[in-house]
Amino acid sequence: MTIMRLWLFEVTVGHAASLQTPIYGIPVQELQRETKFKPQIKLYFKEPYDFEKHGDGTEQVRGEISFRIMDRTAETIARTDAVAYAREIKNEFAVPPLIWKRGKYKCTYLDLENGFDLRLLCVSKSEGQSLARSVLKVANKTYDEKNFQFIENTKEFPTNPGTHRVYGKIVRKFRQRPTADVKFTHAQLLVPGQVKPINLVGLNGRLRSAIENVVSF
Repeated sequence: MTIMRLWLFEVTVGHAASLQTPIYGIPVQELQRETKFKPQIKLYFKEPYDFEKHGDGTEQVRGEISFRIMDRTAETIARTDAVAYAREIKNEFAVPPLIWKRGKYKCTYLDLENGFDLRLLCVSKSEGQSLARSVLKVANKTYDEKNFQFIENTKEFPTNPGTHRVYGKIVRKFRQRPTADVKFTHAQLLVPGQVKPINLVGLNGRLRSAIENVVSF
């Protein structure tokens, strides 16, 4: 009971906000009021926690891939479309969970007519091609090699970039293009006019209201 009261106090006075990493952004309503866009699917990835690697406070690497559904609008997209996309994502990304090998090389796939402007950081050209094909398969689109570009990079991105002084304290510098295996975690559908996203796929109960929930270890 005491713990519950303490927790309620922390939430009420706003201290619990310190548990959440600050995110720069604007309210969804403001974005949708000023922006017109097609329905969008977002795929999320995260590096699995490893005590030896992350126990000292090193952040887990994350990844995000998105594309637009160009043949649908807020008015025409329906629950049946969401279910169909959820099943495709489950088969392609969740069973088993797809591992994206993030690296320092940039791979792009540009096909604006079909809603694709992919910018993927990968360890190799073949990894970028494979990942782009998986995304296109979800949208039932054909991969076209002329839309793909591999940008080789010779710049060094140190694993430990060191520290610098910020607001009177010594803090770690941000890692640029860290190399890590990030694992698919969940997928959402964003529809203009709807404030909350539609949860399509979630792993291990991450999204309780997801259309497809997958148990994976």
